[in-house]
Amino acid sequence: RMYLNNPIPNLRIQDIDFADSDGFGAPNTNADIVLGATGFTEAIITGNKLKDQWAIVLPENATSGIVKDNTGYATKANGTVTISSGSTSATVTHGLAHAPTAATVKLWLTSAKNGSTELYASAIGASTFQVNIGTSPSSDVVVGWEASTPLGA
Repeated sequence: RMYLNNPIPNLRIQDIDFADSDGFGAPNTNADIVLGATGFTEAIITGNKLKDQWAIVLPENATSGIVKDNTGYATKANGTVTISSGSTSATVTHGLAHAPTAATVKLWLTSAKNGSTELYASAIGASTFQVNIGTSPSSDVVVGWEASTPLGA
């Protein structure tokens, strides 16, 4: 396991197998990789094998860098959801390691509009988001979706 509390600009953690690692652990977590301080600008964490989706802990204000393609740590997901006739929303369980943002959720119709208008995401959270349609459709509408974590886009 790796715990780094001092900022390292342009840090790269790539192609390491943490999946069978017991290591020394990080304070107050079972995560494989913990970046405990701010200042990890442009960190690149890719291609690693991790124990589970909670395996990387980043500073809350991490806004730059790349964290993707790590086995066991979902940063991108996609699928479809059905908004039933007479309804204007449906809930998606995204399965990502961190919440996506409005900018990283993409939606599109995969079926006929059936009288529906305006498609958008709301209530974006750690495990789900809401897919909304402006007008209740006359019959079921299928919506395609893709979501990614802010640093995994």
